[in-house]
Amino acid sequence: MASPLEISGLQQVMVKPVAWRMVEHMDEMFTLDFTYVDPKRGEWAEVRTRRGEVKRYKSANAAIADIKRVQNDAVVYFNGY
Repeated sequence: MASPLEISGLQQVMVKPVAWRMVEHMDEMFTLDFTYVDPKRGEWAEVRTRRGEVKRYKSANAAIADIKRVQNDAVVYFNGY
């Protein structure tokens, strides 16, 4: 069974995240965080791989594609360097 922190696990959960946060790192890789509560509370969870590692994306488009796999309408915050 997929972890609730994996994209495939998020697809199966009926309640979808309230917001997503895409973070661009100095090495030009991206990571995704999500929250089920008000983003102002700062309670974000990182999207993980099946192995439990933080999932890293080579492009913003790839990260957005994963968000679209979970939900069509999403609030996405972007943090760049």
